Amino acid sequence: MPMRSQRQRAFLWANHPEIAQRFEDETPKGAKLPERVSPKVSGSPRAPKLPSGLSKSPKPKGLPKSLAKPSARPSARPKM
Repeated sequence: MPMRSQRQRAFLWANHPEIAQRFEDETPKGAKLPERVSPKVSGSPRAPKLPSGLSKSPKPKGLPKSLAKPSARPSARPKM
């Protein structure tokens, strides 16, 4: 695997010289390496865009009043 940056080169030579030598052998001679490679941005993948006029899914509507459950609260409190 060739070297990707100057910072990687310095780290490998300081901490893992045997790996650094192998990487140097695979790196093209005279290659201009950046000082540092920025990390890849990770995150949740975006959903593909839908064509105009289409929505993700139809929003469900509430139940008709005839099928809805009666409320849990009584309408009037019994008097004592």
